[in-house]
Amino acid sequence: MDGPSIERTLHDLFAGRATPLQKKTVEVWLRTPENQELYYQCLARYEADHSQYIPDLTTSLADYQSFMKGGTYPRHGTAAPIRPLPVRQSPRWLLSIAASLLLLLGVGYVTYDWWGYESLTAPYGQTRTFTLADGSDVTLNAHSVLRVPRFGFGNADRDVWMTGEGYFNVRHTVNDHRFTVHTSNLDIHVLGTKFNVDARAGQTEVVLSEGKVELVEANAADKHSLTMKPGDQVTLMKGDTAFRRKLTLRPDQVAAYRQNQLVFTDTPLSQVAQRIEEYYGIRVVVPNRELARRELTGTLPNNDLTVVLRTLSLSYNLAVDRRPNQVILKPQ
Repeated sequence: MDGPSIERTLHDLFAGRATPLQKKTVEVWLRTPENQELYYQCLARYEADHSQYIPDLTTSLADYQSFMKGGTYPRHGTAAPIRPLPVRQSPRWLLSIAASLLLLLGVGYVTYDWWGYESLTAPYGQTRTFTLADGSDVTLNAHSVLRVPRFGFGNADRDVWMTGEGYFNVRHTVNDHRFTVHTSNLDIHVLGTKFNVDARAGQTEVVLSEGKVELVEANAADKHSLTMKPGDQVTLMKGDTAFRRKLTLRPDQVAAYRQNQLVFTDTPLSQVAQRIEEYYGIRVVVPNRELARRELTGTLPNNDLTVVLRTLSLSYNLAVDRRPNQVILKPQ
């Protein structure tokens, strides 16, 4: 709606003449934060033009002068008379405005998760890089989502919510605002650093490349914490009561998806299949148990599923049976 149109609609709303369609229009219009300031400006102008009473200044001044000379101020005795204006609106007008405001507040509260946060996503088969409002960068692996507050991000402590996998390059702020990545079972507290977070299937793995982070269990009554150093790889699995920590000699390989690569070091084929599933959204089955335990070491190009499967087949002597929405890996 343009300026004059919305002002006429708001005038009807304040006057109690708004139709159900106009009320719904205002409700939708107010979901845009920039419009809320105009709403209150219009409300202030309307109230200024439609006062409910005019004080009797002459009588009030005389009462005050009498009080200064030792008399009794009317508010401690008889209230000063007020000359009311003719009532232009019935009490229904006030109830209508109150009901409309309560409705707007209620809708805003219930739908805050929808309009108060932005979901940054990377679909199957793709990685995406985003720059956040505070200047921090995050690269999301395929099939990953990062929820970020839409308003005021970077003005205070910064909180984001991660599902999937992402590599963070967090920018330090002048006021040392803490940056926290929340997963289903872990809070990762950061101050200017580079790290990778893999949060899938109820477990979280963090690999620190640079800087310093503190991990805190999110759901435990007695919240254990752990401070990581560069090169640390820490996992908190579903149901664990302690962190699993080891040293990663090449932390950059963990986030190899940023260079469209899959890197494996002594990785069972069952886990290789799982990584392909997570990236491309297609089920990968290894029915042979002995083959599923076979460990692979190497790097696969990761920009096309056909190329991935062909390279896997040639490099590790595997038969690939590709079906709709499913791939079966067998011994050659």
